[in-house]
Amino acid sequence: VLYDLLSESRAGFGDFVAETEIDKYAFYNASVYNSELIDNGQGGTSPRFSCNIVIQSSQQAYTLLDKIASIMRASLFFEDGKITLSQDRPTTSLYFFSYANVTEDGFVYTGASQQTKDTVINVKYFQNETRTYEYETVEDTTANQTKFGVVVKNIEAVGCSDQAQARRMGLWHLYTQNNETETVAFTTTADAGSLIRPGNIITIQDPVRSGLR
Repeated sequence: VLYDLLSESRAGFGDFVAETEIDKYAFYNASVYNSELIDNGQGGTSPRFSCNIVIQSSQQAYTLLDKIASIMRASLFFEDGKITLSQDRPTTSLYFFSYANVTEDGFVYTGASQQTKDTVINVKYFQNETRTYEYETVEDTTANQTKFGVVVKNIEAVGCSDQAQARRMGLWHLYTQNNETETVAFTTTADAGSLIRPGNIITIQDPVRSGLR
């Protein structure tokens, strides 16, 4: 859907974006990952991500494209004269950083606020059978609910008409919140920095933090 919107002239941006300005390789890889059939938790299989959306009004181009990209946990960016994307999916580390290729300031860590965490996620999705919007509720089964209480967050699964996909979105939100709680900042050389793109996985060796090499 996202590639068609960019390249199609009648209903998309094809009159403004040439095919040579789209990173087809990145969109193809995302399509393969999205189309993989996985267990839907209901005794069958379904694609990892599907999109069922009707665009009925004009919107800002980037706002619309970014909204659709969010369906597959992706974001768009412009690089080397092409529109490409970064997707949150399993992959291998692309680059290794240590004190050998960062400045003497080293690695600076910042933790996310632990004061409040969402423990119940209500995911809004469109139910095709009833033709209405419904909510799939996902609860945090860890000790967080005991510690923080019932903290409800409502989110919308854009273009989603699959209950299983809505549930996976809620589970992803909880997993990300509980496991991706820290950022690290550092300064590296121009050569190393030019190789890294948004969404790349990197490895860090920090003997000060880990206590061992």
